[in-house]
Amino acid sequence: MKMPKAKSQEPRVKKMPPKDTEEYKVRRDRNNLAVKKSREKAREKKLESNQRVQKLREENQALEQKVTILSKELSVLKDLFLTHAQGLQIPSNETKEEDITDLVKVKKETDSDTEADNTFTVNTEAILKDHEYSSPSKLHKN
Repeated sequence: MKMPKAKSQEPRVKKMPPKDTEEYKVRRDRNNLAVKKSREKAREKKLESNQRVQKLREENQALEQKVTILSKELSVLKDLFLTHAQGLQIPSNETKEEDITDLVKVKKETDSDTEADNTFTVNTEAILKDHEYSSPSKLHKN
């Protein structure tokens, strides 16, 4: 069975009309509009990408700050737990009152910024009040 031959093996090339014709001017105008539209679309896409990058950087920074705060809070809570469970004084190289005060201050600022994320966050101030903690020497009032 024979296959029918293609009409032309050469690529089809549109020939441009001479520069001094009306058809040439119309084609150039349409092409110029298409180029403008394409460039504007590319600018908008680049702007949207830059805005998204900025937003993601801000979110990342906020999350890193939250990790730092939660790590400090975890450290304080571990110290309080271990001290309470073992009945020992807090060693001088561990959590100090200033650290806890700073943690509570930063925690309050973060809480006001991210109210929805607080469902699983422990209230450090309440824990400190429960333990009547004002300095390492006053931790154990028996």
